[in-house]
Amino acid sequence: MFLVYGATGDAMGFPVEAGVVDKVDGFMDWTHPKTKEEIKKGEYSDDTQMTLAIARSIWDGEFHPDYFAYVELPLWAYYERGAGKATTKAAMNFFSPRVQWYTSFYPGYGDAGGSGAAMRVSPIVAAFENESDIVRYVIYSTIVTHGNVKALLGALLVAAVMNLSKNEKKIDKNSVLKQYKVFQESAVRILESDDFMKEWKKIRSGDFLSEFEFTFRYVLEKIESIDVDDDYSLICKKAGEYETPGMGISVALCSAGLAMKIGKISAKKLLLTAANEKRTDTDTIASILGSIIGFYGEFSDISAISRSMQDYEYLLEVQNRLLEGDFKRRKVDRTEVRSYAAELEKALKTSKLPDSSHPVFGKLKILEERGKLFKVISEEGQALFIRHQ
Repeated sequence: MFLVYGATGDAMGFPVEAGVVDKVDGFMDWTHPKTKEEIKKGEYSDDTQMTLAIARSIWDGEFHPDYFAYVELPLWAYYERGAGKATTKAAMNFFSPRVQWYTSFYPGYGDAGGSGAAMRVSPIVAAFENESDIVRYVIYSTIVTHGNVKALLGALLVAAVMNLSKNEKKIDKNSVLKQYKVFQESAVRILESDDFMKEWKKIRSGDFLSEFEFTFRYVLEKIESIDVDDDYSLICKKAGEYETPGMGISVALCSAGLAMKIGKISAKKLLLTAANEKRTDTDTIASILGSIIGFYGEFSDISAISRSMQDYEYLLEVQNRLLEGDFKRRKVDRTEVRSYAAELEKALKTSKLPDSSHPVFGKLKILEERGKLFKVISEEGQALFIRHQ
């Protein structure tokens, strides 16, 4: 249930992260204070949108970063909900035919916080058994949008904890440290030998490997400092999440700290703990934790909530297709993406949608008009919210 529970945590934490309420006990209707967008019970944010985009980029035993970068990301910019600046900049950058997925160095690429990379690794962990494959594809997924060490190490820590949950059903400090060290060693080998990474490091300034290994030791010390009996507020403090909310490393550490409590505290209480901690990136941490819990097993107290959320059936379908390796090959066509985007922008100026099929979602059908948004449904059943004014 990793994808469903991840989306559940995302939808729970979304209004708290936006500052609309201090506490949730499930899903709620609310209005975003910045965009004035009406958000209904169980509707999720960019965390789940990005996770689904990664899932659709996996087929034939591989993760395809070119499809994610050239097709999913640019078109996601038209339906994103609560997106971070770094991922949005990266998405717009890929409209240029000259930008490659491993050389998208927009201004700020090396400085962005990095939770956008950590939030979307669960499909990679679900789809691949080989640890080297998981690490390689987490690296690929990360560098498409984020070029800093903290983003990558945060994403790798999340993947390590999810892999433990999936395979070992044992998450404690020692197992996390052991798995993370294995992932780090694999990452160093890939960063040193992979052809794409060699090309990436030529363009990126600085000694990335030295910075990577130095920061890795820092993360190990942070993991060592967390105790399973710590209150969540203390875990957040040790992780540094209060000081810099939404950083790749801090959201990963907060998620890992709560994951160590699985089996000791009810799954619903754990998820609500993540969703309700103010001054933290609640939707991202709750989304990551939800996926970790979902890899661990199915819990009736969360499942009872999940069934009423946006795209429940579609999330189940994508989850099952990932686990069964049943995704079909998708053609990468950047010209088609740019052409559809131009049609979409032209149509939206007259409050319409294009007649042509969406490159990712097929024929879109308008379900309702909600203020300045169209709520539309894809052929496969994912709901999108597209601004038309």
